[in-house]
Amino acid sequence: MTCHVSHCVVDSEWDSFVEATSGGLHMQSCLWAAFKAPLGWSPIRAVLKRNGCIVAGAQILVRRLLFGLRIARVPQGPILAFYDSELFNAMIESLVELIRIHKIDYIALQPDFNYGTVDELRRWGFEVSPYLRGECGTVLVDLSQRSEILLQQMRRTTRNNIVSAQHLGIKVRDGTHSDLSVFYRFLEATARRRHFTRRSRTYYTRLWERLRPSQHVKLFVAEYQGEAISSLLTVPFGDTVVAEAFGWSGAKARLRPNELLFWRAIQWSKDNGYYRFDLGGIDVSAAHALLNGNSLPEALRSNSTRFKLGFGGSVVLRPPTFEYIPNRALRLFLRQYTTILGKRNLTTLLNRIPSLDNLDLRGFFSSFKRPDKKSENGTAVR
Repeated sequence: MTCHVSHCVVDSEWDSFVEATSGGLHMQSCLWAAFKAPLGWSPIRAVLKRNGCIVAGAQILVRRLLFGLRIARVPQGPILAFYDSELFNAMIESLVELIRIHKIDYIALQPDFNYGTVDELRRWGFEVSPYLRGECGTVLVDLSQRSEILLQQMRRTTRNNIVSAQHLGIKVRDGTHSDLSVFYRFLEATARRRHFTRRSRTYYTRLWERLRPSQHVKLFVAEYQGEAISSLLTVPFGDTVVAEAFGWSGAKARLRPNELLFWRAIQWSKDNGYYRFDLGGIDVSAAHALLNGNSLPEALRSNSTRFKLGFGGSVVLRPPTFEYIPNRALRLFLRQYTTILGKRNLTTLLNRIPSLDNLDLRGFFSSFKRPDKKSENGTAVR
């Protein structure tokens, strides 16, 4: 088995591997590297090959900051063609060596699913990050089943609401670039109701412009009598379609537009050959309760978690973010910083320290303000 390193923005062999591997998601693709490039992130790919074929790899996004710092992230990686302990450890060993060679001061590893164990990662110096994303739950719908089976597996009220929405005149159509402004207006309205921090309009516009030419982003719009009510932005990639963000005006609630909107997205995904539909984030405590055989906590029976669980599917816990900090001075600083100003400010700080390619000193110093809103997944429904 040999290790190969690539710095190319475009790497068709790597993209083919990511798309063909079960669980390979868009954040490990060259498309995502190109999307992040204007923000100062550049890709390095560590690839393990056996008999000339890729069997494992990771796309590392590196950002050069002022003060001589180099930080990196591995979003939704590494990716393994198959799991075994030897292959996993060889992949992590290659990452650690790459970190040393490129003098990276901080790296966050954000695996999509549980490759390896905490003990295996700790052996290489990784620890669960106290600052960045912890465990998160989601619901995966298995699209290999017939549509009739998918409907049967839903909660009865969800199934009835889908039928009711159809009878009452809700229509779902494909969205276009011109619908992005409507989508974002609905997202803003949902963020106000649910008190979560949304991404910027520019983020979604750039996402559309970067991913749409390759058909890796799709928008669904629910309407009543020609008036848009809600919208769902999805990212189809590999074998999975991910519900990236959802917005609802709050109107026509009795017509149940959102159940039909999500069902149409699921149907489209199945009809186009995808194997899984990822409904997006659900409450972690709910995921733990359900995986342990308990019922949904009472406090979560009227929010977006319950809405998503209504579509059936399997509850999945994604692992937390792991970090590796070879720079001892930075490690000490981060420990002290988070003690004084808190976890959310640390994330903001790492994102706002000016890069050498995109200086923004005013943005950096504004990162020291205390946050007044919590962040929440943008696919919240109510």
